[in-house]
Amino acid sequence: MAQNPDLIPVDGGPSLRDLELSLTDGAMGARTVRFHFTSMVDQRTKGDMYMVMQVNGLRRIGMDYDNWEVKGVAETPHGRREVVVEYNTKSRFGGVGVYSV
Repeated sequence: MAQNPDLIPVDGGPSLRDLELSLTDGAMGARTVRFHFTSMVDQRTKGDMYMVMQVNGLRRIGMDYDNWEVKGVAETPHGRREVVVEYNTKSRFGGVGVYSV
């Protein structure tokens, strides 16, 4: 999958089944998924960061069954934001775009 340079790189996240369940199974309340990315805290230190997201949309990108656009809402340091993740469920890599709600 081509990486969009405007997106924050993701280097770990849910399986396709977890994404499907977070979108469709609300019997026990809202299900969330977690994406992992590494953030530069300063020039010498990297920090592990996670984004917890409530999925409200899942769309396949192109004809590849592994590439997905995942839409939802996440808590950020700046409050609740709409997020879009371009994500490959096979490699578990992708990118996050954050938007105002």
